[in-house]
Amino acid sequence: MYHSDVKNYIHEYPDFFDKGFCNQLIDSYEDGEPWHSAVSYGDKNVRKQKVKKIDNPYYSKYIYDQLKPRIDEYCEMYGVVIKESYGFDLLKYEVGDYFDVHYDGQGRSLSLIALLTDDFEGGEIIFFDDYKPTVKKGTGIIFPANFIYHHYVTPVTSGTRYTVVTWLY
Repeated sequence: MYHSDVKNYIHEYPDFFDKGFCNQLIDSYEDGEPWHSAVSYGDKNVRKQKVKKIDNPYYSKYIYDQLKPRIDEYCEMYGVVIKESYGFDLLKYEVGDYFDVHYDGQGRSLSLIALLTDDFEGGEIIFFDDYKPTVKKGTGIIFPANFIYHHYVTPVTSGTRYTVVTWLY
């Protein structure tokens, strides 16, 4: 069990991304370079998903422009100091893909997950074993990257789940 106030540090932004942008980003990255498999985390096989680095300056700028004011507000609210950003990854979860319980850590201060689709089954993000944020297409979630905020993504049972992720240091 956890203290209910801990949930207050998980911020949900229902209109983080425009739905048209979500479609455009997916379409752009579905074509082109192949996806890379992401199956391990350290020395354990705790996830199954595909990943691409978002390297297009137009998309990176749009994501940054959406993220910056929200991060500034979050940091001011909680006294967090951010020195750098990881960049942005596009994750693709197909049927059977998942990410077991983990926390982002590794010197990271904050994490961002932004959902690009919602026409799939399963694929829920769950914090603290029982807290499920209400996420729909275009929703962004910002939360601390420390050990208290362990989370996981349940296996996708139909459709495809796409997300943008980043970490702030």
